[in-house]
Amino acid sequence: LQQRGEKLQQELTEQSAHAVEQDIAELQQKLSETETAVQQSQQVLQQHQQQISELREVTHQRGQQLDETRRQLQDLRGRSASLEALQQAALGKEQGAVSQWLNGQHLQDAPRLAEELQVEAGWEQAAECVLGAHLEAVCVEGVDPLAEVLGGFEEGTLTLFDTQVVPGTDPADKGSTLLAKIQAPWSLHALLAGVYVAEDLHSALAMRSRLAPNESLVCRDGIWLGNGWLRVVRDTDAKAGILQREQELKSLASEITQLTEQVHTLQEQLEGERSQLHELELERDSVQASYNQANRAHAEQQSRLNARRSQLEQAKVRQSKLESELHELRGQMEADQQALQAARGTLE
Repeated sequence: LQQRGEKLQQELTEQSAHAVEQDIAELQQKLSETETAVQQSQQVLQQHQQQISELREVTHQRGQQLDETRRQLQDLRGRSASLEALQQAALGKEQGAVSQWLNGQHLQDAPRLAEELQVEAGWEQAAECVLGAHLEAVCVEGVDPLAEVLGGFEEGTLTLFDTQVVPGTDPADKGSTLLAKIQAPWSLHALLAGVYVAEDLHSALAMRSRLAPNESLVCRDGIWLGNGWLRVVRDTDAKAGILQREQELKSLASEITQLTEQVHTLQEQLEGERSQLHELELERDSVQASYNQANRAHAEQQSRLNARRSQLEQAKVRQSKLESELHELRGQMEADQQALQAARGTLE
């Protein structure tokens, strides 16, 4: 029994849970650290996911905006090309013989008068009625130098407008002049001198008696009259609406320039946002890897902690059993000792 008791005491000593409890405390500390790392990685990962989601929406909207702007630009270019073709024909730029002669004189790029005029809104018809064929005039710096080569012009109709002519003056006591309604780089006095304006035919008829023989009145709607004559132009061919068409072409050119710049800006913005999105996705992947690693570390720590807790529980159960056995053994040894002493006393 003595040997059995010593053996139980030794095993009880070896079954001490103190070392296991220390391991558990260390594992709990490490587990807390890995939980913090997991939470931090998860928070950073969520932030990246949110940023990526928002940036994807931005790039989607930017792409739609770019597509719509490109569509508008294409429509404007189509409209401009159609109007330009009509204007070229209306200004006589498609006349083969005339174009050949102009090329021979290096005037193929010289502007036509209609292309250089800026007419006050609402007075385009009046200006077209009065200027008529002069709108097709080729603007040159002096007519005299070309007089010697006109003999080579054998086919078609040609009008030259001298941009070097010195402007004259109109009397100012008969109302506004058509000249005041038109802006041009050069003087139009030679073409429009003595042409006054009236809002309507009734006003023009009332003013007609004040006109000199070389003077006339033109109404906003294109009715032109003088003493003893009246002219109405209501043409519907390609030459009609030259000035309005030219103004629209200039407006379209401005819009096309703006939209082209806008497309370029949107392209740069979209490329920058896509590049930023790519960088964010790479960062997200790196954060995701860190998050996964932290999760694995946390799971390993949790598994080791659970194992040590199980070992501690088993150790406590075994310790309790050993203590119980040792207690019983000690009780038996005491009983045997008492019985032995009693037997000795009887023998004595």
